[in-house]
Amino acid sequence: MEKPYTESPTAADAPITCLNCGEACSGNYCPNCGQSTATSRLRPRSFMLDTLSGLLRVNRGFFFTSWHLLIHPWEVIRDYAAGRRVRYLAPVSMLLVLCLVSVVADSLAPSSDSLSPMLDERMAQAATRGAYWFYAALKYVWTSPVLQNLIFFIPAVILVPVIFRKYGGGRYNAAEYLMASIYMVDAFLVFDIVVFPLSLLPMGNPGMWMSWLYALSVTVISLSRAFRPRGGGWFAVTLSAYVVTVLALYFIIFVIAVLLLSRSL
Repeated sequence: MEKPYTESPTAADAPITCLNCGEACSGNYCPNCGQSTATSRLRPRSFMLDTLSGLLRVNRGFFFTSWHLLIHPWEVIRDYAAGRRVRYLAPVSMLLVLCLVSVVADSLAPSSDSLSPMLDERMAQAATRGAYWFYAALKYVWTSPVLQNLIFFIPAVILVPVIFRKYGGGRYNAAEYLMASIYMVDAFLVFDIVVFPLSLLPMGNPGMWMSWLYALSVTVISLSRAFRPRGGGWFAVTLSAYVVTVLALYFIIFVIAVLLLSRSL
């Protein structure tokens, strides 16, 4: 008697373990949590694709991600690097939304700028055109929040992948470190928004100093917990490289501002 024909199982039919919830599944998506079964280790190409797809949707993941970045950002970094991403908003998408919220919040805050009037006075009293351009460029850099954020955030985004790859023993790649550094910028912006009401107090803006203290301390704690760098000296190397890069960027932008302002006069 002839046996009925049955297809032999192939590699494509083998069950896949979902990286987000651990469910054994087949097909394109996990039936338990809905995450794509094609999710794999974070690499430059997948990082860009995740970012582009995340730009098209902002859902409850924004509030979930904001809360967890506020209380334990290292867990967000570890989960995202391990493939447990369905609950979180992608780091760049999160950054864009937070920048928009920050711009709106800054527009509502009362001006506490005490340096600009002094710079205006120095510009009016400048004896030479060079002195005038100097103070004008200084005012331009001081009164531009976009430039200030770029000066402080870009070095961190660049240096974390470079330095931590050396102390991480090759366990993580550049895209994973880039993801972590962007999430840390997100965490700083979330905290900055949370303490925004302090800027409305008549006593000044203590929230600004709280934000920078939070940024430094929580960044160090989060990156060390998320990646567990091997060997000593990584903090000193990171901090010194960051300070040098920030000062270099300030100098370059200041020189460019002087040149641009001198040509416009």
